[in-house]
Amino acid sequence: MSRGVEVKQASGDADLLIATTAMDAAAEVVGRPAAVVTRDTDVLVILLARLRRGEVILVQPQPGKPSKHISIQKVKSDLGPELCSVLLPLHAMTGCDTTSAPFRKGKKKPLGLARRSQEFHSSLAMFNNKQSGKESIAQAGEKVMMMMYNGKHFKSLDLARYFRLKQLIARQGLFPGIPASPVVVWQ
Repeated sequence: MSRGVEVKQASGDADLLIATTAMDAAAEVVGRPAAVVTRDTDVLVILLARLRRGEVILVQPQPGKPSKHISIQKVKSDLGPELCSVLLPLHAMTGCDTTSAPFRKGKKKPLGLARRSQEFHSSLAMFNNKQSGKESIAQAGEKVMMMMYNGKHFKSLDLARYFRLKQLIARQGLFPGIPASPVVVWQ
């Protein structure tokens, strides 16, 4: 530490280090919020999922406009603890810095499913369970993907993909909107 400034260097992606450093700073001094200046959604999601104590303000710079100030505690309170508990796997399954987003799905529909569907929520929660093995996580991932593409009545993601492809070819003669394959979900 030099002149009251502590420097940390991330060995890989810095998002987790940024969020963890902010959470540590927020917990250190009660009543004094920590501020994080970023437009990175990954940092926002990590803070929403993991912040337990203290106040963190996310400052999002806006080109040509005043910055947005977002209270992580207020957003957590608005979303509720149940939804915040599955934000990390939901964000990973719907696209983040390290995973591609499913074609034409965005974040709104899966977020709504996580709020409304206990089955969807439970499948996402499998990712957070330390007792879950690779097989059960892969099955949960397939179930999440099938539900995002309205294919939960199929026995497998491959069947849902096949049915969706037949539908699209019959309707449009094109290949858009096919759910990710099980191999992609395993990654």
